[in-house]
Amino acid sequence: MAEDCQTNGSAGELRFLAVLWWDSKADAYQFFTCANRDGCAIRGTARWEGNSLVNTWIEEDHGKQAAYKDSFVDITPTSFTLVSEGITDGTPVWRVITKYIRRKTGKL
Repeated sequence: MAEDCQTNGSAGELRFLAVLWWDSKADAYQFFTCANRDGCAIRGTARWEGNSLVNTWIEEDHGKQAAYKDSFVDITPTSFTLVSEGITDGTPVWRVITKYIRRKTGKL
């Protein structure tokens, strides 16, 4: 499964491509992204938690380990909401909520 997104909201302009595939050994989806700010990398693993697809990963932020979580909620065929959160030393350092709506594109 792949998703190509563009947004320009409170977090600034973001363009990214996400590719997910099932990894039976990990019992989770591998989550690969390419973004205009971060380049391309495996960005954790994702699992279904009820009706939400939740991706988690750990990375270093200002010399400290930070735990990040992206929750894809309210998923429909034409939209979803992304709740992105980060925690360092038990303190929230990041929380952004973004609604994505698919636009119809014209055929060439």
